[in-house]
Amino acid sequence: MQGSWTKIASVGLVESHREVRGEVSIEQRFFLTSLPCDAVRFAQAVREHWGVENSLHWGLDVSFREDDCCIR
Repeated sequence: MQGSWTKIASVGLVESHREVRGEVSIEQRFFLTSLPCDAVRFAQAVREHWGVENSLHWGLDVSFREDDCCIR
């Protein structure tokens, strides 16, 4: 098991604050990577990941009405 962790070069934390109708929620997400990176590069990588993720979900939701499906 120890061999799986030997290539980790960076650990990052993203803390998101969201306010909906006056109620604030805070979420923390941790990222492990084998790439050495600084805070600026890490932030860019996280934003790029979520940019792709959000655009794909938008396509599924709008084109295929995935959110309207009640089958889980």
